[in-house]
Amino acid sequence: MVLQVLDEIYPDGLTALEILDQIKVRWKADLERTTLSPQLTRLKKKDKSIKNEMGKWFLVVENQPHFSLEAKNDAPPEETDGAP
Repeated sequence: MVLQVLDEIYPDGLTALEILDQIKVRWKADLERTTLSPQLTRLKKKDKSIKNEMGKWFLVVENQPHFSLEAKNDAPPEETDGAP
């Protein structure tokens, strides 16, 4: 369920509480936050299918790197061809 929710919003991420809310709405599952946390940890550490950046969980997709907000803010301005 976690992977499906994150896949549908890729490349945007969700907080753990937002993931929990989506699961409750979509599958009418009565999950507690304490039940979700171990699954998020397992998916991050063992499966390496998700990652956490700045409090949001993101799906890890092969050949589709996700750039953190910090990297986007530090990126140099895009070059133009000189046209106004």
